[in-house]
Amino acid sequence: MNGDSLHALLAELQVYTKSNKKNVKKIRIWKKYVEAVTGGLGVYMYFRKKIIMWTCPKCERELKNPNQWHNCVKVSINSLFEGKAEELPFVFDKLLAEITEWENVAVSATQNCIVFVHNQTFLVIRPMKKQLDLKFFSETELEELPVIKSIFYSGRYSNHIRIAALDELTKTVYTLIKKSYKLL
Repeated sequence: MNGDSLHALLAELQVYTKSNKKNVKKIRIWKKYVEAVTGGLGVYMYFRKKIIMWTCPKCERELKNPNQWHNCVKVSINSLFEGKAEELPFVFDKLLAEITEWENVAVSATQNCIVFVHNQTFLVIRPMKKQLDLKFFSETELEELPVIKSIFYSGRYSNHIRIAALDELTKTVYTLIKKSYKLL
């Protein structure tokens, strides 16, 4: 799907939602996603009920508010994995498949990381040479493994986990990410 098709679909969904305010509960676009540009740009649009995020017309990144400040660069998620360990894209795909099932999650790529947004950014994944750095948030400091770093920042803790293989994606990792999702 190209950018024009995406914008046409967004406009159609916004018009449909506005014209059916009385039937909002019947509007179920639970798992509808659109790949922004062919060739694997990887910006996924998820629509739940009448919540539709604004899409930057230049970089096609999903943002919470129209004209919100952001680093406006068009980046392919696939390009972030070039020259990295072969297993990392599979680890990322497994994380992506799980997290995008959660309600109102938008995923986009920046110059060096992949950002997951609910009401705010709740997870940042930075592909490194041999592992993924997962940054998520909590109300308290986390000192136990698999957390390798926990820093207080802006009224909450920024935590980091490093994942190099599929078997390292444990229930604990998903639970920590889900708590960040609920927090923000």
